[in-house]
Amino acid sequence: MPLISKGIALIALPLILLITALSLLYVREKNANTIDDSLNRELDTQQIFMMVETTSLEASIAVRDYLLTGDKKLLVIYSEAIQKIPKLMTDLTTNIQDNEQKKILAEIKILQLKNAQLLKALSEQPLDKSSEAITKLFQDQSDTLDSLFVKINLIKQLEIKLISADRAKVKEQREFSNQLALVAALLGS
Repeated sequence: MPLISKGIALIALPLILLITALSLLYVREKNANTIDDSLNRELDTQQIFMMVETTSLEASIAVRDYLLTGDKKLLVIYSEAIQKIPKLMTDLTTNIQDNEQKKILAEIKILQLKNAQLLKALSEQPLDKSSEAITKLFQDQSDTLDSLFVKINLIKQLEIKLISADRAKVKEQREFSNQLALVAALLGS
């Protein structure tokens, strides 16, 4: 009987170690995948911010060019650009999970709304009119757009830090997983 117990122990111990190593490997890979998902979301967020910048600039340029040339086609470009902004802002709200970034995003939303209102006011100005009021609107809109871009750049810098941290975490998780896989392979042989 003692021989049977020893035989079972000799077989069971490596098997338990193998199962433990494989379980740890599974957990680490799952964690790495979660971090990977976070990393992808952060990269998407960077891209959305670039689209917000581009779209805001397109709308601004279209309105300014309309006032200079009177070409109503430019108002279509402005209108299309402005219509894209709410979806982009919704996407950002969904993607951003960091509290500091959420605060900055709230400021960005306010600046974006102000910019849209100023552009609307500018687009409704009579073409034959050159006044201090229009100059003041241009200056306010330009200042608002500058402030918007400063906030976007700030939040993009925070995103870059998060992306770097997540890349390091993924690399660490993958390296540890590789080590566990090696241990599991050795135990399994």
